[in-house]
Amino acid sequence: MSQELNTTISPEVASQLANPVQDSEVNPMLMGLPVTLSVEVGKSLLSLSEVSNLTIDSVVKLDKALAEPLNVMVNNKLVAKAELVVVENQYAARILEIVV
Repeated sequence: MSQELNTTISPEVASQLANPVQDSEVNPMLMGLPVTLSVEVGKSLLSLSEVSNLTIDSVVKLDKALAEPLNVMVNNKLVAKAELVVVENQYAARILEIVV
């Protein structure tokens, strides 16, 4: 089953996502340090046998409901909750809550 995503955001919000406000308490020397940001759609616990049986068109059920916020991770640490949106025909994440 596929779900079409038709949520869009304004160019102003897209600009804010691309240019976040810098925290004045962070050492300025660290601001250029690269980090990995990922948005976690969900997880599923599978056995190695189940993974080895995956094929094209296999469907893996995840642990999150469609309306549940997604986890935003920075270097594998939960930092925010977000919802999936579309910006200029690409996936994006709208931050709903900061959790750190």
